[in-house]
Amino acid sequence: GVFAGIARNAPGDASGVSALVHNLAMSWADPRVAAGSLTSALVPSDDRGSEAESERVGTPPAAVARHFEHIFGPLLRPWNIGARGPLNVQVAVHSEDFTGPRAGLKFFVYDLPGAAHSEPLAALHGRIREAVPYPSVCDFALSPCTELRSEGGAFAGYRPYAGEATFLAKLLAAPGGVIVDDPSAATFFVVPFLSSTWCFLGAPKCWVRCGGLRPLNALLPLLKHYNASTAHQHIFLASDSVGDLPMDLQMQPLVLTYGPNPCEGDSSGHLIMPAPVTDELPLLRPSEFASKDLFAFAADGIGGRPFRREAIEELERWQRRLPHMFVVAQRASEKEGPSVRRPSSAEWAHEMRRAVFCPVLPGDNTFRMRLFHAVLAGCVPVVILFPGGSWYRNHGPPVERSLPFADPRSASGSGFVNWRGLAVQLPHNPAEEDFSAWAKRLVPTLTGLSPAAVRRRQRHLMEAAALLRFDLQGTRPDAFTGLLDSLVAKARLGPPAALECFDPRERYQTQRSISGAMDVAREEVEIYGVIACCPASTTAPQAPVEDRPASAQAAGHEAVEPAARPSIGRIRRPPCNIASRGRCVRLVDDGAREHASVAQQNDRLRRRANLRAHLEAVFAVRRFDEVLPEDQLCSR
Repeated sequence: GVFAGIARNAPGDASGVSALVHNLAMSWADPRVAAGSLTSALVPSDDRGSEAESERVGTPPAAVARHFEHIFGPLLRPWNIGARGPLNVQVAVHSEDFTGPRAGLKFFVYDLPGAAHSEPLAALHGRIREAVPYPSVCDFALSPCTELRSEGGAFAGYRPYAGEATFLAKLLAAPGGVIVDDPSAATFFVVPFLSSTWCFLGAPKCWVRCGGLRPLNALLPLLKHYNASTAHQHIFLASDSVGDLPMDLQMQPLVLTYGPNPCEGDSSGHLIMPAPVTDELPLLRPSEFASKDLFAFAADGIGGRPFRREAIEELERWQRRLPHMFVVAQRASEKEGPSVRRPSSAEWAHEMRRAVFCPVLPGDNTFRMRLFHAVLAGCVPVVILFPGGSWYRNHGPPVERSLPFADPRSASGSGFVNWRGLAVQLPHNPAEEDFSAWAKRLVPTLTGLSPAAVRRRQRHLMEAAALLRFDLQGTRPDAFTGLLDSLVAKARLGPPAALECFDPRERYQTQRSISGAMDVAREEVEIYGVIACCPASTTAPQAPVEDRPASAQAAGHEAVEPAARPSIGRIRRPPCNIASRGRCVRLVDDGAREHASVAQQNDRLRRRANLRAHLEAVFAVRRFDEVLPEDQLCSR
């Protein structure tokens, strides 16, 4: 194309062909032309004279237009970023998104330099997407699109992590009055730093803790309204697993992430969002379930990941026995040669729509794109239920702290996804059986379910799909609506009495989750991150989900064994031991030192001193450059 660089057009084209395409595109990119076209396209023909209607759907308010142009504008000019067209941001909110309890939400969006948002987006759509012979045909989850090929390269691999861009685009599509220029009128402050996207580019081979990078050293001085007293109102965008975020982002009390949430209590801490599935999948209806003709679909990469190989190989045996009922594949398998064609995302989506069951095996963290895709395709997920209620690892983060809209205590209205009710949870205790035994029980367990038991899960899928889908065209309430409801619940809590910071590795004893797979051992230990700062109320916190009796936790679905962890009553809560202004901040000691050697105790003291200094610098909006040897992740 004319935009994607000299490798794909004739240099010095004097025929006028390239010039016509380029100049026509530039004329449409003129903001005056674009705004006028938007108004004429959205206002009904018999209402063209209505000034009120033009204002309602026409040129966006100045604050919104300024932010949109600054963040997403470069994508509308692909000739400047070396990207092929078409590129667009086709995102709208539903007419009821900012009505009722949500009508009071007001957002102040910081003006940040392009390095925080537009430049990473431009690099992804230009340099990264165009680096392969057959680039992805989709954008970064900013318009409805289904991948038609499987050779999209790194860009296609990054697309599942585009939730931060989708959320920001939806927010900037809000009606007038939602985005405010007056910080005193704001319910929340939005930091438009696309941290996950930025980390892909800054540390592409070293994802844990974003390779040890500290982006807030540069960003915090630009956040003029940020301090310890307002930190709980600042929304940081980070659509990735918490353990993959930079440490200074892990310290923030309100982060939009893919989970898990290290904070306890109703509506407390991080906001877990679903990953955007942009495939144009139909709404789930009884006819969709009535036409399914496959028993199971499974396609997974294996590599060095645990809890994968035995299950896939067992399903492959069933596929050889009943090839018309099973579709099973090892994605990016070492068995494949370079000439082997792998199915595209569109083909996988079609097979999921056909299948009744979709085994969703654990990934490197609690987030798996396959899980969201299966729900939206109406395929009942089949998961491993580990001791402690996790689908991830033994005594890992429970579902209620890992997936969006999963905790009924923090859900408002109908915004609750009954994850345990929609899935088939097949227990596995690594201390009592090999995973191969679980794999052999998989299909017999599924065939033993009654049609009524499967239909019950499919009805839960229908309810969940509406809340987990990002409807980019704004035709119905969606995941964005649910996230707004969650923000309403957080706003109702008011300012916290304190920010309580702790090391989640110690509080949740994450060492128990190590599977033995060396490639992912660090991710397993740091699944909640290495530091968390949670809003603390003046009242005694309610027991976390995994500490409640199984009967209360698992109402309406299979019982879940409670996880063993230090009880809240044993946590030593010190006074405000982090120097900060405007809000009490304390670093809590959850560690057990009875069996630690002198060297281990000294190492821990050194680590905590470093954490305390880092926390004080962040909440005082100062740089912090001290790096411990264990934080130099990419140099080892």
